[in-house]
Formats: sequence, structure tokens, C-alpha cells
Amino acid sequence: GADPTVARLVRSILDQVGQYQSYAGEAIDLNDGGHDPAGKPSATELTLYRNASAQLAGALRDTQSLISANQATLDVDYDSDRSDAIAGMIWVILVSIALLLVLVWLQSRLRRRLKRRVNPAIGIATLLTVIIAIAVPVVLGSADGQFRVAKQDGFDSIIALSQARAVSQEAAANESRFLVDPASAQQYQNAFQSASQLVIALSGVDINNYDRALRTALDAYNVNYADVRFGGYLAVETGDAANTDERYAAIRVMARFAGFEVADRQMRATLAAGQLRDAIDFDTGNALGYSTYNLARYDDALIHLIDKIGRAHV
Repeated sequence: GADPTVARLVRSILDQVGQYQSYAGEAIDLNDGGHDPAGKPSATELTLYRNASAQLAGALRDTQSLISANQATLDVDYDSDRSDAIAGMIWVILVSIALLLVLVWLQSRLRRRLKRRVNPAIGIATLLTVIIAIAVPVVLGSADGQFRVAKQDGFDSIIALSQARAVSQEAAANESRFLVDPASAQQYQNAFQSASQLVIALSGVDINNYDRALRTALDAYNVNYADVRFGGYLAVETGDAANTDERYAAIRVMARFAGFEVADRQMRATLAAGQLRDAIDFDTGNALGYSTYNLARYDDALIHLIDKIGRAHV
């Protein structure tokens, strides 16, 4: 029979996505028909925005739990050499990742529409193609050695990097919430920092000293690849990097993530100086060094790394 935990999570995700679509649709309709200044939605629109954001954040959490639950089952089945169960778990994880990417797209769509700014669409088709490309040889390969390499050096990294993408988009959404919902600004700032810690975990730091600690950790890693002073999704790839080229691609991802973090701090400093419109532009504009620009460069580097891992295992 079906795992009751998996069944519960799937039902919860579908319910939350449905509720999100309802709230987001109403908020977008109000936004399109209203004339509120940028960054100052009406009370009704803000309530709908909060409700939609809460549903999508919950769906993201449940999707990550679904991936983790099935990945744990995959590990057990792999150790027991139960090939049929392994293949089934792989496909469930792939479906979970695909759902994760849909949530990324929905999150960026809501962010764009309610901020009245035009951002480049987050390219998810490439990642889906890569996931399929790595899944086919993994599922169909008959040799245990081939599966072992694909799982340890490829599949685990694909999962971790896909989760990093989704969490980073949620962090970017929390930047926008921070701007448009001052009453809950501290909550959204804390959520942003929690997301950052999932991507690259640094012990004992908060948002005020995260950048310095991140730079110190990355500098140490660049000098000695065995000196890994951080955890999180991106740390998975540092342990699984199959060759120098892949390692350099991972370093590029982490450096660009650091750039996204620096841009976030500049946006918050702009808002603290009383310049709301400039802070909104910094958050959603595409100029060099702006938050959305740095997020896109980081996301491109993630896609490139995932593609590199996928091609190494086909």
C-alpha cells in the first residue's frame, strides 16, 4: 500500500496549491484594477497576498518533506538492493522535484504581478530536461556500480541543488514581502535568513554578520577544498564534486549566492534610509548589482552546474 506519510503530504500540497491559486487570482485582479502606489497595496490586497504567500510557503515545505521522505526510502532500498523499489522511489522523487519547480514559478509569478515590475522568467525547462536526462540511465541501468556512482555523485547533488533553487526563490519572495508588508517585516527578514541558512549553513551567525562569515568560509574553501566550514544544500555538492571542472562550477554558484546576499543587505539599507521606491527598484530591477540581477546570475550558475552533473552521468 501507499506510504501514509507520502499520501498525506501529496494531499496537503495539492490543497495548498489550490488555495494559493484562489488567493493569488483575487490579489492579481485587485492589483490590475487598482491604482495603489508601488509597494503600498490596499489592505484587502495585502491580506490576500499574505494568504497566498502562506499557502505557497506551506506547499514548498511539504514538497521538501516529500522529497526527503522518499530520498530516505531510496537510501534504505538501495542498501537492501531492491531494484524495483529503487526505481519506484526515483520516479516519485522526480515528480516531487518537478512539483518543486512549479512552486518556484508560481512564487516568482506572484512576486512580479504584485510588485508591478517586470522580471525575467525563471527558466525551469532546462532543469526539467536535465532531471529527465539523468533519470533515464539511472532507472534503466542494470549495473549496481553504475547506479552507485549516479546516486552518490549525481542524483544526491541534483536533489540538493534543486532544493537550493526553490529555497532561494522563496528567499527572494520574502524580500518583496519585507517591502510591501511593514507590519510583518521582521518575520519576513527572519524567513529570508532561515532560507539562506538552508542553502549555505553557517553556525552562530545572523543576518548582520552572515556576509562576513560566508566570505571567510568560501575563501577558506578556495584555498583548501577539504576545509569545508559550512553546511546546507550547496555543501552536498562540495562533497560529491566528481572533477575539477564540476568543483569550479560549484564555486561559481557559491560566489554568486554570496552576491545575492550582499544585494539583499543593500536593499534593506536603502529602505532603512527611508527610500521605499528606490528599495523596490533595487529588489525588482534588472540593473547590474540589483537583487533580481544577482538572483538571476546565481540561478543561471545553478542551472549550469546541474546540467554539468547531468551530462557527466548520461
